[in-house]
Amino acid sequence: PSLLQDLGAEGADWSAIREALRLRERLRQEAAFRRKDGSLVWVDLHIAPVTDAAGRCTHLVSMVRDITREHEATLRLAESEAAFRSLFERNPIPRYIYD
Repeated sequence: PSLLQDLGAEGADWSAIREALRLRERLRQEAAFRRKDGSLVWVDLHIAPVTDAAGRCTHLVSMVRDITREHEATLRLAESEAAFRSLFERNPIPRYIYD
């Protein structure tokens, strides 16, 4: 986890990450990290234990996928929906749209 913390992760549930590493359990989580240039990159983080024949965890394998575009699109959609909703909720005169 110290490597991940050095990357300046934000929005990550560090307790869940630490617990999964401690218990050698699978984990999938979204988190934001800071690049060296200071910009944010959102990632889909997967961590999985690899065990030997006796079932002992020998090491962990991780995969990180950049989901920045998807995350930003989700935020833009939520903002657009909120703006559209406020047009109707704050309008004192009801309007109907006929198709």
